[in-house]
Amino acid sequence: MDIVKLREYETLSPFEIKDFLAKAASQAASASAIAYLNAGRGNPNWIATEPREAFFLLGQFAITESKRVLDLPPGVGGMPQARGCSRRGRRPRLPPAFAARPAA
Repeated sequence: MDIVKLREYETLSPFEIKDFLAKAASQAASASAIAYLNAGRGNPNWIATEPREAFFLLGQFAITESKRVLDLPPGVGGMPQARGCSRRGRRPRLPPAFAARPAA
């Protein structure tokens, strides 16, 4: 890529860059067998459930750890020690909603 072309890109706004990249990806996908998933800034009609569940599970573990140390109203928890955290994380005491479900 030459310097003149790079200078043109410097003048683009973030939205113009996004549009350019989306168009380039779409064209590349149509020229090959690779699918292009546009997960842009809109509200998709799907979510990636496994990463979201893992994120919420990690958050629930953090809250459980905090309450294990100190649990005061209104929602004030303590700062758990790092030592032993991974051991407790292998067998977290989580609410029933987070119980392991059978593999599909």
